[in-house]
Amino acid sequence: MTKKEFKELAKDIFNNAESKGFHEKKRDIETVIMLIIDEISELHTAYRKGNLFEQCDKPIDNFTYFEEETADIVIRLIDMSVEFGVDLDEIYPDSCIYYLLNMSKLCYTLTESLINYEIKEMTFKVVIEMIIQLSKDRGYDLWQSIKKKHEFNKTRPRLHGKKF
Repeated sequence: MTKKEFKELAKDIFNNAESKGFHEKKRDIETVIMLIIDEISELHTAYRKGNLFEQCDKPIDNFTYFEEETADIVIRLIDMSVEFGVDLDEIYPDSCIYYLLNMSKLCYTLTESLINYEIKEMTFKVVIEMIIQLSKDRGYDLWQSIKKKHEFNKTRPRLHGKKF
């Protein structure tokens, strides 16, 4: 994915979230971070259940829980970065750092990075890059997963059927 494609995807992700009602009211950073932590928790739950690499429960062909949840985490991070004006220009597939962590440690590290936040580009970049590398290690193309999940999200109801 080129930087230009990434910027277009980020804009489209934000616009879709906006059209689904996620930006009708100004959101505080803590609420948005908790939404991301919810997604991290869903990734860890699939790992605990042992179905991380099985077909997810969404009507997306050949789409595992791993792909769904990692895509959800990054979609939320991208949306948040646009909402709060965080520059993610340097995020693209070849900017990976390498993490050799088990899934529980990875989920903890992602959560810890978000909880100890300052709205800095580096925090977002580190979290996204960890997920990029984890996806590569597992043989998945994160960007394709994000595109698939984003297209599915476009079909979902307002606020994805939730209160916020």
